[in-house]
Amino acid sequence: MNLRPNACRAPVALARTTEAGFSIIEGLIASLLLLVVTLGILPLFSRAMNNNVKGNDSTRQANGAIDTFETAGKVPFNSASTTVVGGGTSLVVNESLALKRVASPTGGGDQAISQKWELTSGLGSDDEPVMNRQTTLRFYSLSDYDDNEVFDTPLDGDTEPRLIHFKVFDISLQDATGTESQPYQLRLIQAY
Repeated sequence: MNLRPNACRAPVALARTTEAGFSIIEGLIASLLLLVVTLGILPLFSRAMNNNVKGNDSTRQANGAIDTFETAGKVPFNSASTTVVGGGTSLVVNESLALKRVASPTGGGDQAISQKWELTSGLGSDDEPVMNRQTTLRFYSLSDYDDNEVFDTPLDGDTEPRLIHFKVFDISLQDATGTESQPYQLRLIQAY
């Protein structure tokens, strides 16, 4: 038997001389692109943190204003706690919410925010004010409002109770932690 060599040869695959994958240059370029994207996103995180702090301050101020509004609204018109001292035209009360030192379950001292507003003069030396509230009370008559529809002439504290028709509470809340927040202003008018 005679075998003849086949004239048709199949192409022979050449052996690969390089490894599959990416080079160090390609890795550095990808890292650089990732760095550029990350640096672009970082300011968003910073802004989000600042907005969270401002939102917390605003919420605390709004809650303090609502607390004042609800407390003052429950007090009867002729209550002794809402009386201006004779010889003056206003009663100013300064109060604070403060971080107080409390005993820690693990030992040592922790801080917790006080549960109620306290007179600023009554805070301890270790207490740190968080929020300050100033409440100013003034008396007005109906004729004062009828003049120009503005409360501009407060009555003296010695005025007979029957001549007092409006008690006006001006409440100002200010963050005491050092952040630059705007004071929260509230006016409550109690009519007789």
